[in-house]
Amino acid sequence: MSIPAITVSLVAGVLAITLILGGETGLVVQFLLGKFAYSTSNAASLTLLGFLVLAQWSGALRKARVDARYALPIMGGALVIGHGINLWLTVIYQQEFQLPLGVHFYHWKDAENSFSGLLHSHLGKTAIAASTEALGWSSPAYDTGRVFLAWVPAAAPWLLTAAFVIATLGVLAAMPTIWRRHDGHAAAIALYVLSSLACLKSMLDGGPLAHSVPPAMVALTWVALPPAIRDRHLRSLTCVAIVLLAAYLSFWIQISPERPFPAIGSFLFPLAAYIWLWLAYRRHSILWRVPLVAFITISLALDAADNLAPYLDRQSRACIAFKIASDQDVTDVIPCAGESAFSLYQRLGDDPRKPSSVMISEGGTDGPRVFVGTLHVIETASNRLEAPTGTVWQGIRMESNPAASRINFQAVARADLPPVFVAEQGNAITRNNYYVYLHQLSEALRRAGMTEFILVPSTASNPAL
Repeated sequence: MSIPAITVSLVAGVLAITLILGGETGLVVQFLLGKFAYSTSNAASLTLLGFLVLAQWSGALRKARVDARYALPIMGGALVIGHGINLWLTVIYQQEFQLPLGVHFYHWKDAENSFSGLLHSHLGKTAIAASTEALGWSSPAYDTGRVFLAWVPAAAPWLLTAAFVIATLGVLAAMPTIWRRHDGHAAAIALYVLSSLACLKSMLDGGPLAHSVPPAMVALTWVALPPAIRDRHLRSLTCVAIVLLAAYLSFWIQISPERPFPAIGSFLFPLAAYIWLWLAYRRHSILWRVPLVAFITISLALDAADNLAPYLDRQSRACIAFKIASDQDVTDVIPCAGESAFSLYQRLGDDPRKPSSVMISEGGTDGPRVFVGTLHVIETASNRLEAPTGTVWQGIRMESNPAASRINFQAVARADLPPVFVAEQGNAITRNNYYVYLHQLSEALRRAGMTEFILVPSTASNPAL
């Protein structure tokens, strides 16, 4: 019996049960696991736990000498093909609608929507959409990328699905090989699991240019290479890795509208975690590892203050929640002093991570109440559009754009509601309020007769078209 494998299985089981049961404890577990699964979904965190358990038990196969010599090259080839398809779909989609490479956008079709952009693409999710449609399954709570299906070549989602399945099987089949090459060292196994999962996930959700992917690809290549080859060419491989990562950062800074630099924490955090795991495996001096541990700890603390604590903190006496029923043009005002934002969202029937109808205000928050951007109208219910109106808006003004099929908009929020953007640094709750405004604007546009459109918001991190 393998004591480490049993221990990992028990710990993973407890964490999985906590995640599934939900609640505030589950939220904390999801936040911590999500930092390493690079996702806010329970599914990604559960997959991470499952792969860690399988990696530990794969050590039991090392004595059986399972012949998986082709698993790693097959995995690598499938990852390259899958990420190539994702990037190709993203580029041809943005060319189709003449969207600049640096923008992010939301594609709406009826009540469904999906987010995308070159640096975090959801075009790969069309593989999920095609598969779920074939199985007759759908979930309004999960973004399958179905809104993009009509805009990609019919065979592409199935090719991407095949690449994803082959890569996943390759990752699993190669676990005993990785175990043998690194003598089952926990740090090396964790590095393989974390980096391979990041590469697998981003085939469908993120794409090869997502911020966590270049470090993950370098880390996976590093841990998967035969030790003799890696050690013989250590300096050359290190230089190649540095050049590739620097080239990606340069490209990101070049296309990003944020100046002087974009927020690169989502790139640096996984890179620091991978380097620390490798140094721990190779037993390098602790002087090399302490700065990395400090950076990872500080990053976790700052992220928790921004994306976890606002959900758990008890609200002040000034707290007011707004429950919006746009189909009835009604807004309920609900006092929420002493209640956590997480429980408040749940009590009012909204998703704490992706709310569409509940806004929370602490009172006295300053910021712009104007939502500005551009619409690319794809389809309308009739040749004549109504003037858009909505429950949360004082007014929505539409103006012509020099480009065909495009309309500039300016939506002004009601004075009694929270600002669309906050003047100071926002947090998870103020960003949630923005997403509610986004949903409410979409609802107003659909009621005006737009059935399918691309919405490009104009923000500090997204240039106006």
